[in-house]
Amino acid sequence: MLYATAGLRRQEILSLKLDNIDFEKRMVTPNSHKGETKKSWVGFYNEEAEQTLKGYLATKKQSRSERLFPMQRNEVVELWKVARNRTGIDITPQKLRQWVCSEMMRPGVSETYVDAYCGRVPKTVLARHYTDFSPKRLKDIYEKANLDCLISEQQLLQVKRKKRGSFKLLFTVENCLSTQGLQAGQCDNSNQCQRS
Repeated sequence: MLYATAGLRRQEILSLKLDNIDFEKRMVTPNSHKGETKKSWVGFYNEEAEQTLKGYLATKKQSRSERLFPMQRNEVVELWKVARNRTGIDITPQKLRQWVCSEMMRPGVSETYVDAYCGRVPKTVLARHYTDFSPKRLKDIYEKANLDCLISEQQLLQVKRKKRGSFKLLFTVENCLSTQGLQAGQCDNSNQCQRS
Protein backbone atom coordinates (compact mmCIF):
# COMPACT_ATOMS: atom_id res chain seq x y z
CA MET A 1 0.00 0.00 0.00
CA LEU A 2 2.93 2.33 0.61
CA TYR A 3 3.94 1.83 -3.02
CA ALA A 4 0.49 2.97 -4.14
CA THR A 5 0.36 6.07 -1.95
CA ALA A 6 3.85 7.35 -1.14
CA GLY A 7 5.44 7.47 -4.61
CA LEU A 8 8.71 6.13 -3.25
CA ARG A 9 11.18 3.95 -5.13
CA ARG A 10 11.17 0.18 -4.60
CA GLN A 11 14.39 0.16 -2.61
CA GLU A 12 13.37 3.20 -0.55
CA ILE A 13 10.36 1.28 0.74
CA LEU A 14 12.25 -1.96 1.27
CA SER A 15 14.94 -0.21 3.31
CA LEU A 16 12.49 1.63 5.59
CA LYS A 17 12.90 1.32 9.35
CA LEU A 18 10.34 2.26 11.98
CA ASP A 19 12.17 5.49 12.75
CA ASN A 20 11.72 6.54 9.08
CA ILE A 21 7.98 6.83 9.67
CA ASP A 22 6.19 9.62 11.49
CA PHE A 23 2.90 7.89 12.31
CA GLU A 24 1.26 11.07 13.59
CA LYS A 25 1.84 12.95 10.30
CA ARG A 26 1.66 9.83 8.09
CA MET A 27 5.02 10.90 6.70
CA VAL A 28 7.85 8.71 5.44
CA THR A 29 11.44 9.94 5.34
CA PRO A 30 13.40 7.32 3.40
CA ASN A 31 17.11 6.74 3.87
CA SER A 32 19.19 9.24 1.98
CA HIS A 33 19.39 8.74 -1.78
CA LYS A 34 21.40 11.39 -3.57
CA GLY A 35 22.45 11.84 -7.15
CA GLU A 36 22.34 14.40 -9.94
CA THR A 37 18.68 13.76 -10.71
CA LYS A 38 17.54 11.69 -7.70
CA LYS A 39 17.15 12.58 -4.05
CA SER A 40 15.18 11.21 -1.15
CA TRP A 41 12.68 13.75 0.14
CA VAL A 42 9.64 12.84 2.13
CA GLY A 43 6.59 10.86 1.18
CA PHE A 44 3.16 10.62 2.69
CA TYR A 45 0.57 7.90 2.84
CA ASN A 46 -3.19 8.05 3.14
CA GLU A 47 -5.60 6.57 5.68
CA GLU A 48 -5.99 3.36 3.65
CA ALA A 49 -2.24 2.77 3.81
CA GLU A 50 -2.21 3.72 7.49
CA GLN A 51 -4.72 0.97 8.30
CA THR A 52 -2.79 -1.56 6.24
CA LEU A 53 0.52 -0.56 7.83
CA LYS A 54 -0.93 -0.83 11.35
CA GLY A 55 -2.32 -4.27 10.54
CA TYR A 56 1.03 -5.37 9.13
CA LEU A 57 2.92 -4.12 12.18
CA ALA A 58 0.48 -5.87 14.53
CA THR A 59 1.17 -9.23 12.86
CA LYS A 60 4.81 -8.74 11.82
CA LYS A 61 7.09 -11.48 13.06
CA GLN A 62 10.18 -10.58 15.07
CA SER A 63 13.29 -10.26 12.96
CA ARG A 64 16.95 -9.51 13.53
CA SER A 65 16.68 -6.86 10.83
CA GLU A 66 15.67 -3.32 11.74
CA ARG A 67 13.97 -2.98 8.37
CA LEU A 68 10.21 -2.67 8.31
CA PHE A 69 10.00 -5.20 5.46
CA PRO A 70 12.88 -7.66 6.09
CA MET A 71 12.69 -9.59 2.84
CA GLN A 72 15.28 -10.79 0.39
CA ARG A 73 15.12 -9.66 -3.23
CA ASN A 74 13.88 -13.08 -4.44
CA GLU A 75 11.02 -12.97 -1.91
CA VAL A 76 9.98 -9.53 -3.12
CA VAL A 77 10.06 -10.65 -6.76
CA GLU A 78 7.93 -13.68 -5.87
CA LEU A 79 5.38 -11.56 -3.96
CA TRP A 80 4.87 -9.25 -6.94
CA LYS A 81 4.62 -12.26 -9.27
CA VAL A 82 1.90 -13.78 -7.07
CA ALA A 83 0.08 -10.42 -6.97
CA ARG A 84 0.16 -10.18 -10.79
CA ASN A 85 -1.08 -13.76 -11.17
CA ARG A 86 -3.81 -13.29 -8.56
CA THR A 87 -5.16 -10.00 -9.93
CA GLY A 88 -4.53 -10.53 -13.62
CA ILE A 89 -3.00 -7.05 -13.68
CA ASP A 90 0.63 -6.36 -14.53
CA ILE A 91 1.40 -4.62 -11.26
CA THR A 92 4.93 -3.63 -10.25
CA PRO A 93 6.43 -1.11 -7.84
CA GLN A 94 7.41 1.10 -10.79
CA LYS A 95 3.87 1.05 -12.21
CA LEU A 96 2.47 1.99 -8.80
CA ARG A 97 4.95 4.87 -8.64
CA GLN A 98 3.81 6.04 -12.08
CA TRP A 99 0.20 5.69 -10.97
CA VAL A 100 0.85 7.89 -7.93
CA CYS A 101 2.34 10.56 -10.20
CA SER A 102 -0.61 10.59 -12.58
CA GLU A 103 -3.16 10.53 -9.74
CA MET A 104 -1.42 13.44 -8.01
CA MET A 105 -1.52 15.47 -11.23
CA ARG A 106 -5.19 14.70 -11.89
CA PRO A 107 -6.49 17.20 -9.28
CA GLY A 108 -3.93 19.78 -10.44
CA VAL A 109 -0.84 19.19 -8.27
CA SER A 110 2.09 20.93 -9.93
CA GLU A 111 4.71 18.75 -11.63
CA THR A 112 7.29 20.41 -9.37
CA TYR A 113 5.61 18.94 -6.29
CA VAL A 114 4.95 15.57 -7.93
CA ASP A 115 8.67 15.43 -8.71
CA ALA A 116 9.43 16.23 -5.06
CA TYR A 117 7.16 13.43 -3.80
CA CYS A 118 8.94 11.02 -6.09
CA GLY A 119 12.43 12.23 -5.20
CA ARG A 120 13.29 13.86 -8.50
CA VAL A 121 15.41 17.00 -8.44
CA PRO A 122 13.41 20.05 -9.62
CA LYS A 123 14.18 20.95 -13.23
CA THR A 124 14.14 24.73 -13.06
CA VAL A 125 16.13 27.25 -11.05
CA LEU A 126 12.86 28.75 -9.83
CA ALA A 127 11.68 25.37 -8.52
CA ARG A 128 15.05 24.48 -6.98
CA HIS A 129 15.60 27.72 -5.13
CA TYR A 130 12.24 29.42 -4.57
CA THR A 131 9.69 26.66 -4.04
CA ASP A 132 8.54 25.73 -0.55
CA PHE A 133 9.39 22.04 -0.11
CA SER A 134 8.88 22.02 3.64
CA PRO A 135 7.24 18.86 5.03
CA LYS A 136 4.23 20.94 6.15
CA ARG A 137 3.68 22.37 2.65
CA LEU A 138 4.17 18.95 1.02
CA LYS A 139 1.71 17.38 3.48
CA ASP A 140 -0.92 20.07 2.76
CA ILE A 141 -0.64 19.49 -0.99
CA TYR A 142 -0.75 15.71 -0.56
CA GLU A 143 -3.89 15.92 1.59
CA LYS A 144 -5.65 18.16 -0.96
CA ALA A 145 -4.90 15.65 -3.73
CA ASN A 146 -7.06 13.10 -1.82
CA LEU A 147 -5.37 9.99 -3.20
CA ASP A 148 -7.59 6.89 -3.03
CA CYS A 149 -6.29 3.45 -3.93
CA LEU A 150 -8.70 0.73 -2.96
CA ILE A 151 -11.63 -0.29 -5.07
CA SER A 152 -14.15 -3.01 -4.46
CA GLU A 153 -13.80 -6.41 -6.06
CA GLN A 154 -16.93 -5.66 -8.11
CA GLN A 155 -15.37 -2.44 -9.45
CA LEU A 156 -12.21 -4.36 -10.33
CA LEU A 157 -14.22 -6.91 -12.32
CA GLN A 158 -15.96 -4.11 -14.21
CA VAL A 159 -12.61 -2.57 -15.08
CA LYS A 160 -11.24 -5.93 -16.24
CA ARG A 161 -14.30 -6.51 -18.41
CA LYS A 162 -13.93 -3.12 -20.07
CA LYS A 163 -10.18 -3.69 -20.43
CA ARG A 164 -9.36 -0.02 -19.91
CA GLY A 165 -5.71 0.92 -19.78
CA SER A 166 -6.11 3.25 -16.81
CA PHE A 167 -8.03 2.66 -13.62
CA LYS A 168 -8.00 3.26 -9.90
CA LEU A 169 -5.58 0.99 -8.11
CA LEU A 170 -6.83 -1.77 -6.24
CA PHE A 171 -5.32 -4.13 -3.75
CA THR A 172 -2.26 -4.13 -1.63
CA VAL A 173 0.09 -7.04 -2.08
CA GLU A 174 -0.81 -8.04 1.47
CA ASN A 175 -4.55 -8.17 0.70
CA CYS A 176 -3.97 -10.07 -2.50
CA LEU A 177 -1.72 -12.62 -0.86
CA SER A 178 -3.85 -13.05 2.24
CA THR A 179 -6.71 -14.30 0.07
CA GLN A 180 -4.36 -17.11 -0.95
CA GLY A 181 -3.16 -17.74 2.60
CA LEU A 182 0.28 -16.31 1.88
CA GLN A 183 2.28 -13.79 3.85
CA ALA A 184 5.44 -11.83 3.26
CA GLY A 185 8.52 -13.72 4.33
CA GLN A 186 7.10 -17.16 3.60
CA CYS A 187 9.07 -17.81 0.43
CA ASP A 188 11.69 -20.54 0.59
CA ASN A 189 15.04 -20.68 -1.18
CA SER A 190 13.49 -22.04 -4.36
CA ASN A 191 11.39 -18.85 -4.67
CA GLN A 192 8.20 -20.78 -3.99
CA CYS A 193 5.81 -19.19 -1.53
CA GLN A 194 4.39 -21.46 1.14
CA ARG A 195 0.72 -21.49 2.12
CA SER A 196 -0.09 -20.77 5.76
